[in-house]
Amino acid sequence: MTQYNDPESGRAYVIRPDSYTDKATGVTHIYARQIVGGIEVADAHVNLNIKDGRVLSFGDSFFPGGVPTQHTETFAHPHADHCAQLSSALSSHRTLLHSPSATQSHIGSHDHAKVREGLATLEHLHSSNCANVPSFGPSGQVDLEMDPRRPLLAFLASALPEDHPELSSVLDNAEEHASKMVMTSETHLLGDHSTLGMSLNNVPGAVSEVKARLVWVQVPSEIGVHLELVHRFEVEMEHNWYETTVTASLPHRIVSVVDWASDSPMPLPPGPPKFSKATYEVFPWGVNDPVE
Repeated sequence: MTQYNDPESGRAYVIRPDSYTDKATGVTHIYARQIVGGIEVADAHVNLNIKDGRVLSFGDSFFPGGVPTQHTETFAHPHADHCAQLSSALSSHRTLLHSPSATQSHIGSHDHAKVREGLATLEHLHSSNCANVPSFGPSGQVDLEMDPRRPLLAFLASALPEDHPELSSVLDNAEEHASKMVMTSETHLLGDHSTLGMSLNNVPGAVSEVKARLVWVQVPSEIGVHLELVHRFEVEMEHNWYETTVTASLPHRIVSVVDWASDSPMPLPPGPPKFSKATYEVFPWGVNDPVE
C-alpha cells in the first residue's frame, strides 16, 4: 500500500487496505489514516471519492499540527470537565429552587415542578457518572506509562458493575491484579506501517483476551486541539463489549468509551399471520340480469 512520509515534520499517512474501486460506478474510494511520530492517530482519517482522475468529494479529520515535542503540562480531562459542568448545573438548579425569590411566587407552580424535575435528572446523572470514578496515579504527574495493564485497570474500576466480585480488589489491590495479567506482543499492519500491540489475558471481568494498542487521539482544549497519547483497549465483558481509550500519562483518565453491545432486548419471532374471514356477495338463484 502507498505510504507518504515527511521525516522533517514527523507526519505521515498510509492508504488503508479497505480502499476500493466500485465496478458499477467506476468511483474509487480511498481511505487514509494519519501517522504522527510513528504512532497512528486513531481518529484522524481522510476519505476521497475519485472518478476519471477527478476528486468528486472528500472528508478530512487529520490533525493539523506536528509531533508533540513535550506532553502538555495541563492535561485535558474530558470526564472531569463533564462532571464540572454537571456540578455547576446542579448548583444553579438548587439555588433557583431554594432561593428566597423562588418562595415568593416569582416562579410559578408549573415552572417550579420543571426545575424539580431537572434537578432530579441532574442528580441522577451526577451520581451515575461522577460519584464513584477513581483516579489511578497521583495527580500532577506527567510520567508516561507504556505498560497497558494499569491503564486497563483504571478503566475496569469504572466499567465493572458495582456487584462484581472483583471490583473491590481492583480498587484496593491494583498492583496484584496487574502482576497476574499475561501479556503477549502482536504486530499490527496498516498498509506498509506496522505497530506493536498487546494481548492481555487473566483480566478481571473480561471473558476473552483484551487487545491493547498505543495510539494518539485528538482532544479538544481551550487553545484548540492537541494530541493525547492513549492506550486503546477492546474489552469483551459478560454484558458489554467496550472499545475505550485511557491516557498513558498519570493519573490515568478515560478519554472515550464505545459499547458495541446493544441494550435492546432480542426481537421476538413473528407470530402466525392473522387473516380476516373472506366474504363475497351473490345474486339469488333465478336472476338472469342484475339490472332487473
